Formats: sequence, C-alpha cells, structure tokens
Amino acid sequence: MKKENEKFFYIETASDQSFVNNTWNSVWSNQDEISTFYLPFTPGYKNLDTKTLSLNGTHPSNGLNEYDVHNLFGHLEGKITQEFLLNHTALPVALQDKRTFIMSRSTFAGSGAHVAHGLGREQRTWEDMALGIAGVMNFNMFGIPMTGPNACGYYGATVEDELCGRWIQLSSMFPLARQHKDKASGRGGPDNAPYLLKKPYNEWAKNALINRYQYIRQIYTCLFEVNQEGGTCVDPLFYHYPEDKYAFDPTQTENSFILAGALKVVPVLEAIPSGQTTLNVRTYFPLGEWVNMANYSDIQGNLLTGSWLEVPAPTDD
Repeated sequence: MKKENEKFFYIETASDQSFVNNTWNSVWSNQDEISTFYLPFTPGYKNLDTKTLSLNGTHPSNGLNEYDVHNLFGHLEGKITQEFLLNHTALPVALQDKRTFIMSRSTFAGSGAHVAHGLGREQRTWEDMALGIAGVMNFNMFGIPMTGPNACGYYGATVEDELCGRWIQLSSMFPLARQHKDKASGRGGPDNAPYLLKKPYNEWAKNALINRYQYIRQIYTCLFEVNQEGGTCVDPLFYHYPEDKYAFDPTQTENSFILAGALKVVPVLEAIPSGQTTLNVRTYFPLGEWVNMANYSDIQGNLLTGSWLEVPAPTDD
C-alpha cells in the first residue's frame, strides 16, 4: 500500500466539476506517483488506478477489497444485463422471450455464458491481424467463444486495401465477424467498408462474406453446444492433435486454427510480394485427408502421416 491517505483526500476534496470529463485518478501518469498499491509491474502504459476506483477501496456490502474483485465488475454487468433482458416483464412484448446478444469489452473467465467479446483497438497492420488469431483462441480458452477482432483494424491512417481484404477473409471464419474503426479525425482513417475497397480486394471481401453463410450452421451449432456443455469453437491444432509434435510448431500454433471442431482455417497473413500476382502459404496438415471446401475435390494430406504443404492464397474468393 502507498500514500492512500493522499489519494482519498484528493477524492474527498475534489470539486463536482472535476468529475465531469475526468476521473479523480487520471492525473497520475505512472505507478510511481500517487497510487494505492505497489504493483510488481505496470500493465499497459498506466497503473490500474487510472480512470477507475481506488484499488484499496472496500465494498461496504461485503467488505471485499477492490483490488481482489476489480475484474469481476464487467462480468457482473453482462450477467445482470442478460438476466434483465430475459426476465424483466417491463420489456416491450416484441423483446420478451428473445435470445440476447450482448457484446462487452470488459469480461472475465466464463463471461461467455452471458455476453460476446470484441477484441478491439487493433492497429491496421499485418502483425495485428495475425495477433487477432491468438486473441480469439485465448478468449475461447477463457470461456468466451463468441469473440472476434475489428476487421481491418481499429486504428490506421490509410485504407490498406490488400490487408483489409485479407482481414475480412480471416474474420469471416471467426464466430464474431465485424468491422469497426475509430471515427476520430486521422485515427481510424478513411472509410474502408468492403464495397469501398479497390479491385480485386473488394471482391475478396464480398466473396468471403458470402462464403461465411456456408458455415453459419456449423459455427452456430458449435456455439450452442459450448453454451450448454462448455468447450471451445476456435482452437490451435494441438487441441485436436496433442500427440503430433508439428501441431506445436510456432508457425502453426497461431497462424492456423480449427473452427467448430472440423474446419482447418489457413489465413493469408502477408502481402503478395511486389512484382508477383500469387502467393503460397506453407501450412501443416495433421494425419488424415483434408478436403478443400472451395471445390470439394482437392484433397490434401494422407492417412499415413502429417504433411507440410504449400497452398495457394485465394486471389478471387
């Protein structure tokens, strides 16, 4: 604990005006300034007191310390919101007895029983697009299967047509597929809706969204099953092939995944090299015969051993 009296004094004596656009603790820039705890590390770039309750605050109803229950706040908000929408008789008749769709940015392990989760705040880069795969798999492990990033990135000064086309292709294979960006001047960049992309990237995006409908039932069924029984819908290869050492290969653990327990997704995570018109993606197919869902006739792999193969990146779908 540190300097808690100073911080509480600041809270108690702050004028009402100081709470209009700021919280009492946003003025402290780092963990070495006034805070309620010495933490072994500073998560992100600001301390855990920033724009929220003091960590040494005590909840009067149960005596619990804010430091111990802080991450449950968003979880309980989602739970209570769902309970209200499912059970409150004051709702209009048209909204009663309906399945809820609630998306939250503040969740905890198991929040998926009540809400979906948007990853958010990505930069419009190939690196952040790839990191979204790990994010979706992580939140499935946390018990929140209905998860996805902001396709094309939340931040970025330019459209980046090729990147955006590939990102929409990837996101179309996530349970939660959406496009959302910062509208602040210069931070989210110009409009980059799929139909505004240059050719052929707009065709990539359009065909990926149409193609998604082919798998809606598969994805929906998986989400229903894990809602009832627990489980995941976006998995690393080693979840399904734990005895295959190549399923743990660093190039595969976050660059390829199994969707809804059946579909191996191989995203394109880099640009087509300058001067070329095609690109191959090297990926690992575990033991078995894998049918290309684009044509149902191209079969990869074999029944004797796993295979490293290069598959062509789609340039027209």
